[in-house]
Amino acid sequence: MGTTASNDEFDQVEPVLDTLCELAYELVGAPVAIWVKNTQGEAIVPRSQAGLGADILSQATAGVGDGSLVARVIASGEEETISDIRQDPVLGRCPSLIAGDRPGLTAFPARWRSETLGVIGLFVPESNEPAKDLDQSIHRHLNRIAILVGEHAGRVRQRWLLATATRDVAKSLDLNEAMRIIVEAARKLTACDASVLWLLDSRTNQFTLGGRSTNMEWPVSRPRDKGGLTRAILNQGGSIWINDNRTDKRVREGLVERGVPSLIGVPINRQDETIGVLFVNSLRRGHFIPSDVSVLEAVAGQVSAGLGPPVADPDGRGGAGHSPTFYPGKYPRRPLQEDPGRDGVRLCSGADGTSRGTDHRA
Repeated sequence: MGTTASNDEFDQVEPVLDTLCELAYELVGAPVAIWVKNTQGEAIVPRSQAGLGADILSQATAGVGDGSLVARVIASGEEETISDIRQDPVLGRCPSLIAGDRPGLTAFPARWRSETLGVIGLFVPESNEPAKDLDQSIHRHLNRIAILVGEHAGRVRQRWLLATATRDVAKSLDLNEAMRIIVEAARKLTACDASVLWLLDSRTNQFTLGGRSTNMEWPVSRPRDKGGLTRAILNQGGSIWINDNRTDKRVREGLVERGVPSLIGVPINRQDETIGVLFVNSLRRGHFIPSDVSVLEAVAGQVSAGLGPPVADPDGRGGAGHSPTFYPGKYPRRPLQEDPGRDGVRLCSGADGTSRGTDHRA
């Protein structure tokens, strides 16, 4: 058994994967290896092995789309088997595997939420049809361990993303860039489909768009002046988690009609004041879990830290759609800019962070 040295989010945490790999080896009585996809980049790195040669850790790194078995399972999220690893473009480079007596490999996906983050591979003498060739108890053991691998990889990914976002926001000298970093981090941390951030203009009591995730497939509309989720979060100063938007009257009908069934909204607080709301949206009902709320509240804390303490704007100008109190010392005289939509329409966002492409205030 062994661990590969790396310079990424898995530094110092491979012992957990070593333990899971050794457990799988003891349970099934056959060599096992674990791969995990890097959060940044497209490398799928072998993180641990049991019963194999150490060269697999240095020579069996796959890449997204490289045609290898490991890459295919990462892409499909489905179990797959090859009968001769010598034909694999990645595994065929490992001398100890080629020289061994176990040419077959069955690869099990290790999922976190809706994503496949890793692969646990079982090396077997021969295997063409995994469902028939492998004992059901072996399948059960490997699938359960794959769940643990995926959950561990997901937790490591979350910690790394949050730490990276914190560092990048601290280094950013532009408020718009800081907001973009935060909405992208929120989307990735919860493995959801979209994220939107709203900040309140204290002069007009209306919201200005702080940022939205780049992959968002729908436009956004400004929150309603009265009622709705954004105002509810602003007034109560607490988070709202909805796993079925059909059951909450504060959610606009247009959101449900667009097939966006679940969301979380968390307040952005600065000292004793709630100054905005961060939303994440998922196209899957019941997608979010309790820990997502605390993770997003931590992200919202980065917004507050990035804005800094309130600083008065002596000229009272503040910028278009921008509160005078949004001029902290770190971002002097730089108002937020609402990005134009795909058709040149200014983006305004709905109470739940989604939209219909118009400034609908129902």
